[in-house]
Amino acid sequence: MKNGIDISRHQGVIDWKLVKNSNAVDFAIIRAGYGKASSQKDTMFERNYAGCIENNIPVGAYWYSYAASVEDAKKEAEVCISVLNGRKFEYPVYFDIEEQNQFRKGKAFCSDIVRAFLETIENAGYIGGIYASKSPLETYIDASLREKYTVWVAHYTTKTTYKGHDMWQKSASGKVAGISGYVDMDECYRDFTAENSTGKPTDTDAKTIEDLAQEVLEGKWGNGQERKDRLTAAGYDYANVQALVNTLVKASQRTHTVVKGDTLSAIAKKYGTTVEKILTDNKDTYPKMTADFIQTGWKLKV
Repeated sequence: MKNGIDISRHQGVIDWKLVKNSNAVDFAIIRAGYGKASSQKDTMFERNYAGCIENNIPVGAYWYSYAASVEDAKKEAEVCISVLNGRKFEYPVYFDIEEQNQFRKGKAFCSDIVRAFLETIENAGYIGGIYASKSPLETYIDASLREKYTVWVAHYTTKTTYKGHDMWQKSASGKVAGISGYVDMDECYRDFTAENSTGKPTDTDAKTIEDLAQEVLEGKWGNGQERKDRLTAAGYDYANVQALVNTLVKASQRTHTVVKGDTLSAIAKKYGTTVEKILTDNKDTYPKMTADFIQTGWKLKV
């Protein structure tokens, strides 16, 4: 059994290093977005994904549905796929069905939109899963779908009575170091980390996008056109590798020059980070810095 969390932009800025060091989290399921428009991508998705990768936390994703038709569900899946952008996920991509407007349309409708979304997701190479509360799962989703796809059940109790699930969301009031406020807590009983995100055997010599990005940062694939040619010739998706490289570089190189009136808390809020992380990243350069003391002209890593 593995212990995990599921998060979205509502958890704010997460210090993933502290999450990892807490030893309370074996995996994370992050919201990729909601609805059927690309503008509805979760604003913290990129940061949360990069944080998991940098700290070796196995990760999955979910998409919150507002689909009012089968075509809407297919469109939601297509937008979700574009947001995921070929990234590797050890855990499934879940269809999150919660809206009463959907349940009011009945079991056949709910089953149809679940099927449409997950068929599209799996055709793109991901493991698809269903997320819902216990009662809607039992009432509005066909048993055949619950048997075909992995199920993540939400049931806030000491022991769920739902049968046939691989993952259980047991609480919405968990506390984990690195996360302000409450966070959902989960238990997983299936070893997804031993499976490929496509559900197919993998080439043991193939490297993940995360491995490749690290090698690029270490200079092992050259620069510019040379890098593109070498990655492509080796059978890798250059665009996806470079996108992750850009995300990691941006996170590591961003700086802020302190001006009069600045405070660490205001700087942290501006850049979507934490006071603790700024202190840790700059302690060698500015050993006198504290949460309450900074000096004009200091160039801080943020």
